[in-house]
Amino acid sequence: MPGPPELAKVDRPELELPQQTRLRFGADMFNWSDLKAPLRGTLTGKLEYLVQNEGRKPAFLGRYIKNAKAPTAVARAAEIKFIRDQGIAFLPIYAGVLRSEAGLGDRQGRAAGKRAATDVITLADKIPGDVFVYANIEPEWTLTKDWVIGWCEGYGASGREGFGGLYCGSDHLSANGPVAEAMSDLQGGSVQSMQMFMTHHVTRPAVWLTAVATGSRRNAAFLPRPSSAIGEVDLWQYACAVVGSGLASDSWGYDLDLASDYAFDHMWAPG
Repeated sequence: MPGPPELAKVDRPELELPQQTRLRFGADMFNWSDLKAPLRGTLTGKLEYLVQNEGRKPAFLGRYIKNAKAPTAVARAAEIKFIRDQGIAFLPIYAGVLRSEAGLGDRQGRAAGKRAATDVITLADKIPGDVFVYANIEPEWTLTKDWVIGWCEGYGASGREGFGGLYCGSDHLSANGPVAEAMSDLQGGSVQSMQMFMTHHVTRPAVWLTAVATGSRRNAAFLPRPSSAIGEVDLWQYACAVVGSGLASDSWGYDLDLASDYAFDHMWAPG
């Protein structure tokens, strides 16, 4: 199978990203990747099925380190080891944010964002400090700039070398959306906020866009640019609930992703 396609140029400061980057093929899934179940008469692992169905192994696999609504979906330490032992990078997802919290404004929103960041930092104590953890914000949710500011400040004030990412939708990343507004407020705000950005070498959180491609679900060859304020995203979830004919998506389905070198280099590398 051919490798991932090349990108010509990434529109980001040189401090953050190299001028050349290539796309990494990856996936994320709700189920435990090391779970085995009968499939057409054969006991088959979830990751094994993904590889069979796609014809190649993902470079990275996203799984939850917290899921407030489905605690049993959280990756166990043994599963994370299993993923990394397969030569696959681990992408941590934090689904501990409630819809009602993401939509809070002003002080309440800022406090909610900080609480989420503090929770992530505690949960990620055994994950290398330069690894990004992505807060799960569903595309249909209301997200306020205040929540994003709280998330950035709470995460940025930590001792982690990396920075908190955001899994979100196109509206959240628009030119007048909450992420761009939060970045404008932070960068035009206090000296402390600017020091946070310089310390972490970022001008915004890493962003993971969930938006299914039109027409070519399996052949995405670029990272989209939802707005000039954001530029190209770092990760793109371009296909959701992919599954073979006749199989239940809630049992065997997975999502497909592309990642830039920047995002990939801030995942937990294989052991």
